[in-house]
Amino acid sequence: MRIYRDWLRNNPCEKVLTTDLSDVEFFRDPFPLMGDPAMLYIGSEHWLNSNQPWMVKRMMETYGEVTDPDKQLLNPGIVGGTYARMLTFLDQWLEEMGKAIQPGPPPPHDIVAFNRLIYREKIPFVTGAPLHTRFRHNEGPESECAIRHK
Repeated sequence: MRIYRDWLRNNPCEKVLTTDLSDVEFFRDPFPLMGDPAMLYIGSEHWLNSNQPWMVKRMMETYGEVTDPDKQLLNPGIVGGTYARMLTFLDQWLEEMGKAIQPGPPPPHDIVAFNRLIYREKIPFVTGAPLHTRFRHNEGPESECAIRHK
């Protein structure tokens, strides 16, 4: 996140989309979907935070508590929005990761900080279709989604 944030500070643009490197596929341009400057456009998975033992474990290791167990698991493999929104969010995300009781690897805590920050701060977001397909459902272009997150 720090690299994205630092690069963006020196390279202003209208809209920004960050993705995982190797497990996303683009079916069409997602930028037309990103019309609301207040929103983050993010990836998600179909289960709740509490339904994933690895997520519960990472939450406990990272913050000593399970936060928002009844909320949908958000996935930072897709994160986008306007330039200003993304710069603000990346700063917030980095600050949240710095609050970890056990910072740094292991365990990876970017996804934990991502979920905790968005839900705690009630950051408005858009997720799911038509931005992205259902996580790990191997849907194709017929889904009419812009991005497949494998």
